[in-house]
Amino acid sequence: RILSDWNDVKHRFLVLRKTLPSAKESTFTLLKNYIDLWNIGPFIKSITVNPVCFTFTNGSEILIRGLDMPEKVKSIEAITSMWLEEANQFSQEDFDELDRRLRGNLGTYKQMAISFNPVSRYNWLYKTFFVKPKDNATLHHSTFKDNKFIQQDADYLRVLEQYKNSINNYNYYYLGLLLSYLDQN
Repeated sequence: RILSDWNDVKHRFLVLRKTLPSAKESTFTLLKNYIDLWNIGPFIKSITVNPVCFTFTNGSEILIRGLDMPEKVKSIEAITSMWLEEANQFSQEDFDELDRRLRGNLGTYKQMAISFNPVSRYNWLYKTFFVKPKDNATLHHSTFKDNKFIQQDADYLRVLEQYKNSINNYNYYYLGLLLSYLDQN
């Protein structure tokens, strides 16, 4: 969205994990690697680690934070998009608070992307997005078969193929479905 709206909108993306150390280890590293892989370094003005922020030459920003101290994200304004990575680690209250942070007329639509692996039927994500889906939400289910990078990793594919002998592992890792034992805990 930053690149496609380059001349029209100054985006402010908030990328969250439950804790800042996990955000630095995963989403920060992931985004930094993709900047190199996709050759978009010339569009980056600066990358800072404290606070974690990618600033683009058009003024757009990607802020990476942990939600271990929810009060700190309350003061971040003008957010156009959020990404909650490993959202099953967040609580319903965390989600509700973040949903309230997407507000104001910012010249573009506001969006929240939520990514997670299959969860128990007792997790708030299941109730919020599967049982009674929000009317303004789109659900996308994908597996390793949809990931072109995994398709190029023969060793990892062999590991996944071995799971065909275990129904729980096959359902969870191969098909991306709920595990029955998770629903009993």
